[in-house]
Amino acid sequence: MPVQPVAPLLAAAFALLAAAASPAGSPAAAAVSDQVTRGEYLARVGDCFSCHTAPRGQPLAGGLRMDTPFGALITPNITPDDETGIGKWTADDLYRAMHDGVNKAGQDLYPVMPYTFFTKVTRADVDDIYAYLRTVKPVANRVDVNQLRFPFDIRLTQMAWRELYFTEGTFAPDPKKSAQWNRGAYLVEGLGHCGACHSPRTILGGIKRGEQLTGAHVDHWFALNLTNDLRRGIGKFSDKQLVAFLKRGAVKGKTTAVGPMREVVHNSLSYLTDDDLMAIAIYLKSQPARGAPSPVATSVKPDSKAAHLYLDHCAPCHQAKGIGMPGAIPPLAGNPVVLAPDPSDVLSVVLSGVPARGGYMAMPSFASLRNDDLAGIANYVRTSWGNTASQPVRADTVQAIRTAIGPAAMSAPPKPASAKPVAIAATPAPASTPAPTTPPAATMTPVPTTAPAVATIPAPAKTAPATPAPADAAKDAPQRVAQAPAATNDGWYTADEASKGKALFQANCQGCHGSELGGGVGPALKGASFAGTWGAKTLGALVTFEHSKMPLTAPGSLTLPDYQNLAAFILQQNGLPAGTRPLSSGADNARVLGLK
Repeated sequence: MPVQPVAPLLAAAFALLAAAASPAGSPAAAAVSDQVTRGEYLARVGDCFSCHTAPRGQPLAGGLRMDTPFGALITPNITPDDETGIGKWTADDLYRAMHDGVNKAGQDLYPVMPYTFFTKVTRADVDDIYAYLRTVKPVANRVDVNQLRFPFDIRLTQMAWRELYFTEGTFAPDPKKSAQWNRGAYLVEGLGHCGACHSPRTILGGIKRGEQLTGAHVDHWFALNLTNDLRRGIGKFSDKQLVAFLKRGAVKGKTTAVGPMREVVHNSLSYLTDDDLMAIAIYLKSQPARGAPSPVATSVKPDSKAAHLYLDHCAPCHQAKGIGMPGAIPPLAGNPVVLAPDPSDVLSVVLSGVPARGGYMAMPSFASLRNDDLAGIANYVRTSWGNTASQPVRADTVQAIRTAIGPAAMSAPPKPASAKPVAIAATPAPASTPAPTTPPAATMTPVPTTAPAVATIPAPAKTAPATPAPADAAKDAPQRVAQAPAATNDGWYTADEASKGKALFQANCQGCHGSELGGGVGPALKGASFAGTWGAKTLGALVTFEHSKMPLTAPGSLTLPDYQNLAAFILQQNGLPAGTRPLSSGADNARVLGLK
């Protein structure tokens, strides 16, 4: 092993000591703060949080299980804990891990750690990431990272793999391309490591040469083709539409993110600046169409039973011709997820359901249907309205996906993402850095995630449910909606509550109740019909009903303040005035709405 130079370590140590000894407002302290801020942004670009955070675990403390054809790997703890994390790592150690694929002990890393992409990241960016990781709260969490089968559990086997699939080297800008294109190439091919999921692999786990970004399996999902293919890839997306998809996980009227891609959007892409997202879009759109050619005809002939199943279970939301509902339900006609050569995404969505996101409604699980019926629906969707999927779906294919998902994931209703991103302030990179590696100055405001996450395929029940008669608040309301004596107030809510409620309604409710609250799949929420049902009921009863029954596909998935804000917006639309006392105070819960 080569001996690491001492000078850089000493320089780094003196720099940190100088910063620590400097007043908070000094240039030295500001420089360290800027470096940490850039490092946090870059850690988001690299999607460190998705891989190094276990379900219900502490951020970056590791423990996420990754199943591979060669066995399981558990992601390590990268918080600065001295005993179980990387607290004793130097900046050089982190750079060797990312650039060379070698850990602190000098062992070859398994390529589940995407060092084949990270090798392109500049030393300056790695140092910024290191500076940020040093500020993360240390978490004591020891994990057994290697659960691979023999002989893959022997790290020496990685030497041969590296010879076949690893080329070391920092990103070199293409002088014939624009700075924006080069920035996108740096993010996609380097720190963003898009090809790690979206590229097919050989039997040994290396990326197939010449097939980068053409789509690949990820667990029981299919990561889509990211080349400029018009049917299977992103060819029909404009640059702006692709930016919207990366930022929000949805493009209205075209498609939505499903499976692991939703996590990538939530934990990584939603944090990126618009400039960086546009650079990614421009680079991806420059990739010529690659992968399996689109079929001109299909060999799949769904029977009439499949058509009836679709009309019964899917058409109430996705419409008879698969056009969806603009801004609420994604279309199935021409949807790249539906057109993928592999049906895994369609089947995974139908079986497990999808929470709401990006303005789209949630979708429930249809796992209660028989395998052969689900296969028929999938074939119908993939071969109707101009769709020409070539691979037929069989009942045993459905069963394989059902087994991979597991009964627990299929029985639970879809839930919204629990974590709300924290804004990150990004600062510009030094002018001397080739192919800029940090975003321009901007304050990031990630997409709100209080709303559930994205629907793609079939949707709720065959008929619109009748609105249950709400119970009187004083009799049936749970404790969470406290009853209070009626009080005199000129209004019912504050203008701010109604404004927040409007945004929540657009994200979660308008797909069923209409953008103007006039009804559709669900009942009208204003006018004579609404007044007839709710006019003699109390405010507390309305909030309680919302909390316990809505949205139909994921009741209770919003917070109580969210439901209160929704109630404020509904009252506003029904002509009840705003005031100075918040609806959320509970002071008017027992007050009758009095709508006529």
